[in-house]
Amino acid sequence: MAAAQAAEARLAALEARMAEGDSGAEVLEQYTRAQSALERAGGYDWRVWMGRVTRGLGIPDDRLGDPLSVFSGGELTRASLARALVSRPDVLLLDEPTNHLDVTSTEWLEQAVIEMRCAVVLVSHDRWFLESVATGVLELDRGRSKLWPMGYSRFRQARAEALALQAKEAECSAAEIARLERF
Repeated sequence: MAAAQAAEARLAALEARMAEGDSGAEVLEQYTRAQSALERAGGYDWRVWMGRVTRGLGIPDDRLGDPLSVFSGGELTRASLARALVSRPDVLLLDEPTNHLDVTSTEWLEQAVIEMRCAVVLVSHDRWFLESVATGVLELDRGRSKLWPMGYSRFRQARAEALALQAKEAECSAAEIARLERF
């Protein structure tokens, strides 16, 4: 987003120079480079995406210019989430992203996360949100991690089955140890 804004500002400055009559080869070359930079940065699409994100998260247009210092906690959370989404990162880290969101904004966020073309690392207690967006679960338990490459419901089921199997194996091992100790 910052690169696109910088390219737009550069284009505006060059357009002002050309409007004043400075349209030499050097200015035209700079203008061509600035246009190329804008295209590489996503062109004007970032503005469309920003509007989609802010509307989706329920941020009114008349608040977009307000300083963050006047936002409430919930508004600040929405603004921070919008900033992260608008930046189109390679990896998006979300910590309890549905806090302070209403149902409509949560549903919009679900779809946006599904459509993101990046890795998303998500920490959430919102089981319904996880069910909608998770394609894999990284379980952290007692200093160990295990990747479960499946959705949230399937993870819960597979984990319960794995724990039941571990309990059965532990029971069998205990029985075998007891049997061997009797001899």
